[in-house]
Amino acid sequence: MSTVALRPFEAPDLLQVLPWFAHPDQREFARDLPVRELDLRRTMPGTEHRGARVLARHAWVVDDEAGVPVAFVGAEIYDRAPFLDARGRPNRPAPTWQGSIAGLMLCVDPARWVQGYGCATLLAVAAADELEGVDWLAAGIQRGHLASERCVARAGFIPAASAPDQEGMVDWIHKPLR
Repeated sequence: MSTVALRPFEAPDLLQVLPWFAHPDQREFARDLPVRELDLRRTMPGTEHRGARVLARHAWVVDDEAGVPVAFVGAEIYDRAPFLDARGRPNRPAPTWQGSIAGLMLCVDPARWVQGYGCATLLAVAAADELEGVDWLAAGIQRGHLASERCVARAGFIPAASAPDQEGMVDWIHKPLR
């Protein structure tokens, strides 16, 4: 498995990570996330998102063993799993798994796909000090996005539901390693 190190995401990292988000597999989902992330870390904690209270946000650049950036990963920590849709209606039944949750968003440099960096990043995040006390990690994946499903499964995540929610997403969950 690839060896990675997390370091806090900062403004100078934008030039490195933004091209990754322009890839067709990423741009539809979160093309502007790195730009917004710098502000969201400051403004989101204490607000509500889809029926859950946002406790904190973290974002990291992930470096390979040579110190070269290979991925961006963000974590939004909630007091419980968000389960409402954008209009405030239940998007799915409330989860049976309880406790605080870190919702993850991962983007690996497309030039580094299929090299183990996604899985290694998820495992590094699962062990991150910043997520101490979090009960669950969750990655929402569009049903049928096989590369993402394989990546999270390799890192030990399991699907939390047998069917996608109204937006076509399935939460894959994992217990933190701390």
